[in-house]
Amino acid sequence: TAALTLGDFVIPRHPRLSGRICAAIEAGIYERAERLALESILRDGDRVLELGGGLGYVASVAARRLGNDAVLTVEADPEMAAVIRGVFAANGCSPAVMFGAVSADGKHRALERAEDLWSTKASARDGGHQVPGLALADLIARHRPSVLVVDIEGGELDLPPTVLHGIRAVVIEWHSGPARRAVEGWLIPQGFHSRGPRQQRTQVFERTGSHG
Repeated sequence: TAALTLGDFVIPRHPRLSGRICAAIEAGIYERAERLALESILRDGDRVLELGGGLGYVASVAARRLGNDAVLTVEADPEMAAVIRGVFAANGCSPAVMFGAVSADGKHRALERAEDLWSTKASARDGGHQVPGLALADLIARHRPSVLVVDIEGGELDLPPTVLHGIRAVVIEWHSGPARRAVEGWLIPQGFHSRGPRQQRTQVFERTGSHG
């Protein structure tokens, strides 16, 4: 069957893409807010670290703008590898991709896989399918990003109190009121200020002053 299109990007069909995901792609709304937020803050020379690779679309957007070497995406679900690499190939890009659950402590996490990939998440509970843990501070030190993108289905609660050295902007989607408060309590003391209505699920934080 013909591939899907999402704006000016091609999304090959794959069994891992549920009907709801395909419908969102066809309607042009899949990760639309995240893409628009990212494009609004990117500058020449930026380096992007994305937590929550999904199907590889946002990483492809960043790689087209900045080049492959400037982008690293991290996805918790290893079953998404074929999807992500297929999207990269279909759009002529090849940013770096890693598989694991990102947190402040870097410990292994249990993967809770859902039919709709945007509901799959990694949690600190015992049991289940364990995926390797990755410490956010280590990823920052290795990749040296200036922009952090976060969409990890509640896993944002596990990222504080990591110090965001060298990062000037964060695009983050939070998934609950407690997550929003935790993110604000993490970012604002580090010199970040939110842009746009506070109730929006996808929020941009930009750093000002001498922090970082």
